Amino acid sequence: MARMLCQLASILLMLAGCPDPGSSPSGYPNGLVQEEKDETALEKGDTLETITELFGTLVGTSPYPGVRSTFAGNHLMAQLSQVNQDLDLLIGHDRVEKYYKSKGYAVKNPHVMLSGKVEGTGFISEDPTGRPQSGINLTGAELDMLIAYKAITGFMVIQYEDFPNPVINSRLATNNLFLDVAFVTIGDLNVFPMYTTIGQTFVPFGQYNSYNGFNDPLTEILFRVLAQDATIGYYDNRFLGQFYFLQGESHADSGNNINNFGLNLGVHFNPGITKNLFQAGFIRNIADGLGFQVAFANTRNTNKLKHVVPGLNFNGSTQIGDHWFFVYEFNTALRPFAIQDAGYSTNGGKTFKGARPLAFDVEASYQFNIGERPSGIALGFSETFQSVGFNVPKWRLDLTYSVYIFKGALLSIEYMHNKLYGKNDVATGQLAFGPGGSTPYYRLPAYKGHSDDTLTIDLSYFW
Repeated sequence: MARMLCQLASILLMLAGCPDPGSSPSGYPNGLVQEEKDETALEKGDTLETITELFGTLVGTSPYPGVRSTFAGNHLMAQLSQVNQDLDLLIGHDRVEKYYKSKGYAVKNPHVMLSGKVEGTGFISEDPTGRPQSGINLTGAELDMLIAYKAITGFMVIQYEDFPNPVINSRLATNNLFLDVAFVTIGDLNVFPMYTTIGQTFVPFGQYNSYNGFNDPLTEILFRVLAQDATIGYYDNRFLGQFYFLQGESHADSGNNINNFGLNLGVHFNPGITKNLFQAGFIRNIADGLGFQVAFANTRNTNKLKHVVPGLNFNGSTQIGDHWFFVYEFNTALRPFAIQDAGYSTNGGKTFKGARPLAFDVEASYQFNIGERPSGIALGFSETFQSVGFNVPKWRLDLTYSVYIFKGALLSIEYMHNKLYGKNDVATGQLAFGPGGSTPYYRLPAYKGHSDDTLTIDLSYFW
């Protein structure tokens, strides 16, 4: 007991910044590693192992995944993609491991890191009839937990949103407070370029990065897929790829088996002053996309289709120098839905054919510093085709100004203009409905053919 109390006193002195007279004069750069070369110091008393024995694994904080924690750099992407998040975290962890090994340190305990985000939004809008509306909302709060040890990485996100998850009548959470993603990845890219992930993730069909301040591009709204899946991936200094499979919510059979899968291939390269990433993907059934699930998983519908509808995605991002950034995305169905599932008419409902949804998004951002604070202006345009039944506008234009007002706090001012589908654009089949079976916003007959406008001020704090 006396020895333990002495060790505890020594630890408290160390945490308070007081030197340990029995320790080596050289300090460790990270509390999660130890220096292999100093065998004498380890024999005299392993401070870290003592901490672990008394208090358990150390828990720290880390930058919000994908966000720079300092003013260095000008990446002002307010809407960070959660696609391939397992790969992003694996690359980051392996870089840390590689650095530790180069310095002669050994990781002897898991890394346990917490990070998160709080987001508040105010808006002023005018609906298609010219009626104004305004409000202030806590639009999101997020807690991220990462644990990494050698070749194993675990990650999960608990999230609050002030609007329901768009997936209704499914196995996924529909409450405002819910588990967003959670997965385990096995792999060490420093040893072998392949990895595997299992859990609840946004599958790698599309990328959906956006410089919009708050509102999502229409490609993401329709085609992004959240699922409980397994992924086998590959990554090296030029190529990347993923094969994934899942039990989809939408089905043309019993729905009791693994019935959806996809493949994503990409290349990344940095010639001259540019940095580029290009990807192409295939999925067996686009109906598992969150935007389609708003219709098919509605309690008035069945989520059973006459036939599945495969889809393709092409996306890319380009950086030119330190100031210009571009993202672009294209999604399309490879065959139409059955009329009974999603019919589409351009003549006011006189004749129908199966809808074959398509959407694209293009965005450009010019980024610069105001003093020491990164800021940027972004313009984005996205458009949909044959998708009125899924409660989306025909096209969307976004203009955003973003600035880091201080470390970790991103302020975005966004103007959004939506053009709705015309009065002759009519849908039938398993349609999206509002509360109580009401007609949703973008399908209201009084709104069709008109436009709406929204000015949003969004403050996000990342930690």
